Formats: sequence, structure tokens, C-alpha cells
Amino acid sequence: MKAINIILCLLVASSVCATTMNEIDERLTDVEIHMLQKKIDLGLELQMFGGYLNNDNSEVSNKAYHAKIFKNNVRLKMKGDLNNDFQVYTSLQISHTFNDNLQSGIDTNNDTLTPTNGSKPYLRTAYFDWKIANKLVFSAGRLPTTFGPPEHHKLGRGRLGTYPLTSFNFPLDGVSLTYNPMASSDWSIISRSIYVPATFTEPSAPYQGLSLSSNNPSTAAKGHEGFTQMLEIDFNKKNSFFDSANTIFQYSYLELGSFVERTAQLQLLPNTIDRNIYRVYADGKKLSRMKIISYYQDFNAIFQTKFDFYFSYMKSWANPLSNIKAEVLSDGTGGTTPAGTQFTVGQFIKKGEAEGTRTIYGLKYNFENSFIGGEFWKTTGVPIPNDLYSDDPIALGGISGESYHSYYTHQFYNKQVSVRTGYVHVRTNREFNIFSYVDKKQNINLAYTSLFVSF
Repeated sequence: MKAINIILCLLVASSVCATTMNEIDERLTDVEIHMLQKKIDLGLELQMFGGYLNNDNSEVSNKAYHAKIFKNNVRLKMKGDLNNDFQVYTSLQISHTFNDNLQSGIDTNNDTLTPTNGSKPYLRTAYFDWKIANKLVFSAGRLPTTFGPPEHHKLGRGRLGTYPLTSFNFPLDGVSLTYNPMASSDWSIISRSIYVPATFTEPSAPYQGLSLSSNNPSTAAKGHEGFTQMLEIDFNKKNSFFDSANTIFQYSYLELGSFVERTAQLQLLPNTIDRNIYRVYADGKKLSRMKIISYYQDFNAIFQTKFDFYFSYMKSWANPLSNIKAEVLSDGTGGTTPAGTQFTVGQFIKKGEAEGTRTIYGLKYNFENSFIGGEFWKTTGVPIPNDLYSDDPIALGGISGESYHSYYTHQFYNKQVSVRTGYVHVRTNREFNIFSYVDKKQNINLAYTSLFVSF
């Protein structure tokens, strides 16, 4: 009997010990998770877009074009704080139209000339900030060169990107030095120097050093290389003219890398509907050498009212460095251009030196939980296409002409949910198509509703 009691006591004791150890393990796990959560912040942005588009001057079919558009943009964000001097930021994004071939993918070649639309995620940002001195921060990686000002105004958010929207709106990998020599509660001056280095020639085997040519068109050429210098001034002291203001001056020099050959049905033949399938490639390592100057300015609560005003201006110069050629792979014109026919179709942006400007004017009136606003875009000449990765149905950065945009936004749940209704009217003179501008007179109207969630 004593033996049985001893055995029962041992079983109970072991059970209690096991339970206690499990509780300790769970508590340790909870502590680890809690400590991890204190170092890593996770966020999510969801933007759903539905609209009705009308284009009454379709030059391809000579008929009016009408369409319903539904698009979804999802962005997963992460911020990691190692300590007060070192932070990491990254975001993945998916941008797709509803039921576009159910599961449409993006171009896997990382081709800058291809918009990243599809149901597969792509890397939007991935960089770190390292405070290496009292007023000096070193950054490297895929930098926040998208969604720059004034994009945040119509979303009712804080600033989302570094570069002004008129200059760049596509991801760039590089290194940056940010120097803040003067800062106070009233104002600050920030100098930012950004270098975009060229990559090796062949991503899968960089040690081979192969270059792109007409004899070796499937090999990627060197990537983009350039430099940007920015000066930013923030003024936060309320006065009779405004509550706060932000000023940005920017100069950029960029050599745009060539692209991997692409096979596509393109409209290259004049005065006919082109049904040929082409292999398109560049005959050099660089497409273009570009210079860009930009100026951005906004004023919040001007003249002590509820109006916000913003303005942005960009001028660019581009000198092409390569010819873009096409070879007919499949003749769809009935023998006019047989397979194997080759010809030069132009240069990047245009043949010869290209010059153009892009200007944005914006005005917004703020209510307690909503705001109403309007924007006017005007593009002259042939500026660099700056909106190759747009999340909007109409990429205004690839159009030469004028655009009018009016909208009303209401915000819910501590301004984490925004519902916007708007109307866009676009008159185009030219449109950027694959690698250059083509003359295209169009009148485009778009009525839409958009839901934006951020937390």
C-alpha cells in the first residue's frame, strides 16, 4: 500500500512539474514575443478602386471606349528598431485589376520599363537607416522613391516618399547620406545625397561580365546609375501666412540602363492595325542620359484658413545613348512584313535630345473628418516618364497634356479608413508607349470611388 502511495505521489509531482514547466515555457515565449513586438512594427495598407472610364478618341479603333475598372493595391509594411541609431524598413506590394486572367503575374526580369501589375508580390522598399553621427544618417537599399509629395495630400496621410512625385515614381536601389545641420521645434534644414550604383551585367552570373548586344540580346545590360542632391526646408512655426510649410529643391543625374529583350505585339506600323509579334531590344548598354531639376512647395492652413496649397515643378533633359530595334517574329499583316524583318524603331523617349516639363497645382479644404480638393497637371514637351509604377488606373506621369482631378474624401475610425470619390478629366497630346512617346489625341473621363485603409 505504501508503495502504491509513493508511486501516486511521484506521478502527481511529475504532472505538477510538467505543468509548471509548460507554464514557464509559455511565459518565456510570451516575453520573447512581447520583446520582439517592441522591436518590430507591422503595418498594412489596402486600397480598392472602382470606376467607370470613357475615352472618346481612341486612335487605334477610331471608336469611343468605355470600361469599368476595379483595382486592388495591397501593401505589407515592416519597421524594425534595433536601437535608437539603427532601423530597417521594408514593404511588399501587390497591384492587380479584378479578375485579370484570375492570376496574372508580373514581369520576372525586373525590367524598369514594365509596370509592376499582377497578383504576385514585388519589393517596394527595403532599406536601413543608420545614425553614424549626431546629425548624419546613412541609408542603403531599395529607397522610398515612390509615392512622394504631393501624393499624400489626396490620401490624407503623412508624407509617403522622398522624391517629389513630378520627378520620380519608381523604385530605385541606392545609398543615401542625410545631414540635418539645423533643427528645432520651429524649423529644420535637411540635405540628402543619394547615389544609385550600377549593377553587374548578368544577374544570375555576374562573374561572366557579359554585355547586351544584338548578338546576345537575352543578357541584361548594366543597371541604372546616377546621383541626386536634395535640399529640404521644413517650417513649423505658425504665423499669419500659414501653419506649416515644406520646401524641396532637387537635382538628379541618371544614366538609364538598357533592358532585356522583350517579345510582344506592338503598334509599330503606321496607318494600320499592327498584328505582328516582335522581338524588341536595344543595341547598347545604356538607354539614356538624363538631367532633372525639381521644386516642391506646400503651405498648410494658408492665411489662417482651412485651405492647404501645394505646387510642384519639374524640368528634364534626356539624351538617348542607344537605338531600339525590332525584329518580326510572326507576320500578322498578310506578308507585308515577313518574319525576320528588322528595323530601327527609335530611341528612348524620342529620337534625339528630349526636353519637357511637368507641373502640379493642388488646393484642398479641410473639414473635421473630411476634405475636398482639386489638382491640375500640365505636361509640356516630352519629359521623362516618371510614373512607370503607378497604382492609379491612369498613369499621369506617362502622359503629355493636361489633367483635372477633383475629389472628396471622408475619414473614419481615427482616420485609418478613407473613402474618396472623384472625377478625372485628361486631355493628351502624347503618350509614353514602351520606350518612347507617340502622338495620341485623347479625351479621357474617369469617375471613381476609392477605399484606403492603413494601420
